[in-house]
Amino acid sequence: MHPPHVLLFEMLMESVGAFISFLTAYQSLRAFRVLGRKPLLYLHFGFTLLGVGMVSRVFVSLYIVSAISPRVVGRMVSLSSLTCGLVRLASYGLFAAALSETRMRVEAAVLLPLLVNPYTEFLCVAVMVYVVARSAMNYALTGSDEGLLVFAAFLLMLVGHVFFALSPFRPFFYLLGHVSQLAGFLSMLAMLVRVGRGVGEG
Repeated sequence: MHPPHVLLFEMLMESVGAFISFLTAYQSLRAFRVLGRKPLLYLHFGFTLLGVGMVSRVFVSLYIVSAISPRVVGRMVSLSSLTCGLVRLASYGLFAAALSETRMRVEAAVLLPLLVNPYTEFLCVAVMVYVVARSAMNYALTGSDEGLLVFAAFLLMLVGHVFFALSPFRPFFYLLGHVSQLAGFLSMLAMLVRVGRGVGEG
């Protein structure tokens, strides 16, 4: 059973992350409606999936607090960890699809052993390495501030998953993983806000 402070930290970070993910998804959808760029729609669905996965982890944490049987709790958390890992993997696949558009413009670039499933985390790392490489190439071609924000966002998300994968060896990495991912979400949100302002001024 996880100590209460671990569960409270889990619920807090996942709640904040879900809020930022849904806000980023909303900004992506707004930009898609104005610009009509398909990669922005991929970003919308990708961040929506991330937000849904985070909200589900919050509900699982609440269930753990109220549950009585440790055996049931262990199964529930393990299943949740696997499911959320697969959801993240699907969302990162959408990010990869967004960055694989050949004509994409800059504005479109856009407890621990139970809480962390190492297999899905390593799969997420593998997909995110590709996503980061694509965003780095896009930034190298454009040299724009928006491209830099996209690259920084995906790089921070990749670093976050590396920390999650290493957290069974050092629990402090779990905290760093959450902080890194939240910073990545904020960087992507900042890019979308900049694009929205640019469209509004234009």
